[in-house]
Amino acid sequence: MAAAMERASNQQARDMREQLLDWLPPSEIKPLLQKMAEPHGFFAASQGNMQFWREAWCGSEFALHQNSEAFRLCKSDPPDFEIISGGAVQRWELAEIRQPNTRVNATFAEAAHRHNVGIIQTVENFDLDYSWLSDRLSITLQRKASKNYPDDIGLCIYIHDVWLFDDQIKEITRTITETMAPYNANFRAIATMVQDRVFTL
Repeated sequence: MAAAMERASNQQARDMREQLLDWLPPSEIKPLLQKMAEPHGFFAASQGNMQFWREAWCGSEFALHQNSEAFRLCKSDPPDFEIISGGAVQRWELAEIRQPNTRVNATFAEAAHRHNVGIIQTVENFDLDYSWLSDRLSITLQRKASKNYPDDIGLCIYIHDVWLFDDQIKEITRTITETMAPYNANFRAIATMVQDRVFTL
């Protein structure tokens, strides 16, 4: 039987976050995060004191797609993370969205519970109804725009629960770019990540 997933203590979380405050090549972040998560499994992505773990995962994925030289989390928020790209430091705030009636923390916490009680987890099918995408993305953009971030901060949005199958890429691309467009002036830049693709304006 697989080892139980354990919650991280506040001290463990602080020690892990400290390692991510220094500049590192983006390619080194994911192995580091995987090592951090080994004792904790899905709890690494669900606990409140481990929010930095998801920020580092999403942010470093973005940095890799931008061919950035370095990545680090920020000591204070905003912004959530910084990257060095083309020799210049870029500051980014992160947001995550999921389909309605789901929360990222709760989803991963439930996965950890199912693992610990021995329930086999399978994916039987994909929900390909993305009629919720425009509204959820717009709500997130409105919420972030209302915070009036400094002019040098960009917004990176990581979208869960969307699968880029060939017959839907064109429509998903249109939905994302059209929804982002009205908010372009509110941020230095807007980038939206879906799986391994980054949409920018």
